[in-house]
Amino acid sequence: MAILHLRLTPLSRLSGANAIETAARYAATVLVDQRSGQVYDFRAAAGVLHRELFGPQSSASLWQNRQDLWNAAEQCEKRKDARVARDYQIGLPYELSATERIELARRWGRFLVERYGNAVDLTVHAPPDGGDPRNHYAKVLATTRQITPTGWGAKTGIELHDGAQAGPKELRFLHNRWKQLVSEALQVNAAT
Repeated sequence: MAILHLRLTPLSRLSGANAIETAARYAATVLVDQRSGQVYDFRAAAGVLHRELFGPQSSASLWQNRQDLWNAAEQCEKRKDARVARDYQIGLPYELSATERIELARRWGRFLVERYGNAVDLTVHAPPDGGDPRNHYAKVLATTRQITPTGWGAKTGIELHDGAQAGPKELRFLHNRWKQLVSEALQVNAAT
């Protein structure tokens, strides 16, 4: 039986988080923080099966390069306590094939872009060495601002304290939507 797992965590400067470092670690790649010159090299990390960026098609030039995306996301936030990104960690059912797990994670990434109008950096990971071989998961790093054809826009609804897409009601909605996507994927898998 599939276990549903979705964890949301804001990446805040106040807690010492850096979106560029996090994106490099999740994607097992090298990214450079253009403000500080710091090089984040995580190429030695194993287990990344799939990497992909998503965003509004009307502003594709702003999100199609991981290096540029996360440097711009960091630079557009001026406050020392700013939330620069939001981290979604999702468990992917082991009952699905590798291709089906990637497609399920891609559906989640596209859903976030449609809901919030932001950019999403998706990485799908293999179970960790020495761990439970059924522990397939994805890490989805999302910008906290909308991306518009003219550049960076307002904070996404989930980042606000009030509004239709804020608070506990929004968190319940996201968990229910993830549950629905997993159920749909498992039903398709069972039918084939």
